[in-house]
Amino acid sequence: MYPENEFQHHRTAIQQLLQRYEAQFKTGQDAYFEEAAYLKIISYFEADRQQSKALEATERGMDQHPSSINLLLKSAQLLIDNMSVECAFPYLDKARAMSPGEIEVELLYAEALIVDERAEDGFRILDFLKEEANDEEMSSILLVESLAYEQEESYERMFYTLKQALLKDPANQGALERMGICVVQSKKFEESIDLHEALLAEDAYLALAWYNLAQARVYTGDYERAIEAYDFAFTIEEDFLQACRDCADLCLELQQFNRALNYYLELLEQEGADADSDLYIQIGHCNLRLDRPQTAVTFYIRAAQLDPLNDEIFFSIGECYAAEGQWMNAIQYFEKAIEVEDEREEYYAALGEAYFNMGNTEMAIEHLEEAIALNDLEARYWILLATFLMDSGQAELAMEVLETGIETVPGAEILYCRIACLFAIGQRNAALYWLGEALQEDYGMYPSLFELMPDLQVDTEVMAMIKNYAI
Repeated sequence: MYPENEFQHHRTAIQQLLQRYEAQFKTGQDAYFEEAAYLKIISYFEADRQQSKALEATERGMDQHPSSINLLLKSAQLLIDNMSVECAFPYLDKARAMSPGEIEVELLYAEALIVDERAEDGFRILDFLKEEANDEEMSSILLVESLAYEQEESYERMFYTLKQALLKDPANQGALERMGICVVQSKKFEESIDLHEALLAEDAYLALAWYNLAQARVYTGDYERAIEAYDFAFTIEEDFLQACRDCADLCLELQQFNRALNYYLELLEQEGADADSDLYIQIGHCNLRLDRPQTAVTFYIRAAQLDPLNDEIFFSIGECYAAEGQWMNAIQYFEKAIEVEDEREEYYAALGEAYFNMGNTEMAIEHLEEAIALNDLEARYWILLATFLMDSGQAELAMEVLETGIETVPGAEILYCRIACLFAIGQRNAALYWLGEALQEDYGMYPSLFELMPDLQVDTEVMAMIKNYAI
């Protein structure tokens, strides 16, 4: 939308305009703004989802510019979008009286009728407009027509109507936006890819088309090319921050942490003071996964300042300290997470591990028992509890825990742990017997035995048994 060297200037100008607009409420004196300034202010509030402020700005704008068709239509559009369509008709009637036959006015009037469940009346207006419409106008008419099919939940018909609209005018931003929503509802991902690739072959600078293409590619599992398309969208329109965020989130999901971090840092640079806690959290996650726990902590702490009741942030800070072996700090933040949310079993398990590493086995056992009470289907918690009990010399109790776990949790993971415990307490014959049972049940899980007892990798009898079951 804006060349790279003008983007920051544009943001600064908008911020200064908003400051002047907001200042009048403190002084109690109405300030005068040009019509164009009001339209920028309204657009900002719309984008920021502050609909009541956007409506208030339109009212103030119309008080100062009573003959402005643009402000009348903007007010009507806001009311339609906020499902107050009855209130929009007086503005539309006034606009029709001021500019009879104006296509933009007639299109919005038809949209209002459709939203008001008077689609037949709306279609009469649209059919009349089609008679002498050029391609750009026909595209706008078809966009309004598609809203009727959306209301009827006729998403396939909506898709093909929007497709016609875009073939008439590929730069129709409204049609591109609605198409992004429609494709998800209609499940026409492959057709969407073909359509948007064709549009981009004609004009490679349609940012929304690249974004829609990326979304469709995500749904078809073509992740690398989706990232490429997101990147094009954001490169073309540097203020298209949603494209950048979706791209970063996809990279994070794919565990491409360096790549995700670069996109998140770009977002942080663009958003500046407007950055939300989620962005700082994601940057923290990337740094933690890249084994930079100290850097991650700084971003998590900033996130906590913006969202002080977010238990996941405290837990993540605890994970950072745990990664560095700073167990006291880890315990402090795990406990903070539990203070905010005491129903997350992974918090208790992490706290138990931290206490175990501090040498406090009693507290470790207590917290693992709490984790199991919240989720008894997670094999790892049973295994950790048994490990802590073995460490404290309570081998018999550890075996009882594992037997209960085997009965509770599907799969052979806990059984392999029980075998390791049998070896550890010297019950070799029983361990070998159960190893045969475990190999029969789930041969592929045998490496977990070596994670618990690495020495068994040089035990000739154990290795021979594993080799025999491989045949």
